[in-house]
Amino acid sequence: MEAGRNSDNKLHAVLAEINLAKLAIEEEKYDQAFEHLQHYISVIKPLEKFDALANAHAAMADLFLSKDDIPNALYYCKEQQYYAGKTNNRNTYIKGLTN
Repeated sequence: MEAGRNSDNKLHAVLAEINLAKLAIEEEKYDQAFEHLQHYISVIKPLEKFDALANAHAAMADLFLSKDDIPNALYYCKEQQYYAGKTNNRNTYIKGLTN
């Protein structure tokens, strides 16, 4: 993780955070997962990495589903669909439609 943080490439610098967030969700460390995902999104949003944004919003939806917070889960599913629609990747778009 330290090597990533030191990278000149901003995306590489935060790439591990999405996986750490997913792990935290599985371990029911929801606050930690939320912090990782918020930071990840704040870094990649200005870079317009729409595949990564769709993936991050899917993880946020999973986080809120795990907490039985349906309104927020739906919000992040819609955000995932939005970013998935901005990609040229059909698989990302289909995942966005089916979440």
